[in-house]
Amino acid sequence: MAKTPNKRSVPVNKIPPAPKLLDGRAAPKSSDPVSRTILFVLAAGLLVVGMALGYFLYFYNPVTSQNYTPQIIVPDAAEEEKEEAEAEAPAPAETVKQTVQIQDTPTGFLNVRKGAGTNFAKIGQVKPGESYELVSQTAANGGWLEIRLDATTTGWVSSQYAKVK
Repeated sequence: MAKTPNKRSVPVNKIPPAPKLLDGRAAPKSSDPVSRTILFVLAAGLLVVGMALGYFLYFYNPVTSQNYTPQIIVPDAAEEEKEEAEAEAPAPAETVKQTVQIQDTPTGFLNVRKGAGTNFAKIGQVKPGESYELVSQTAANGGWLEIRLDATTTGWVSSQYAKVK
């Protein structure tokens, strides 16, 4: 009767060769449970530290929060009374905005300049009949009017060819 090999035993010719390091030495065996446990604990520890560092950098940005000091702001009674008085006060009367009407010119247009004078750079032209909001005026250099061309741009026109309404 032939003897059957034990399930745990492997024939000698089927065992894979032992792993080797780059310099040719045999790699140490890591099959003992203590080594595996230590490696597992180290890997888990690195994972936890990495997650904690990521959380910290995400929620506590050192660039924006380095000078942050938490403050509790309690409204002062005087401030509350001032706010109530402002709320009850009637709204100031709206100021009537003056407009500038461009008059006829020999050229059919009027230059708009950066400053009050012909020595300033031209920034545009306006046509007779057009109206613009008056921002300010000066009597210097024969009289100049500052007009609002759009929401962000103002320029100066000669009062010789413009009328304030």
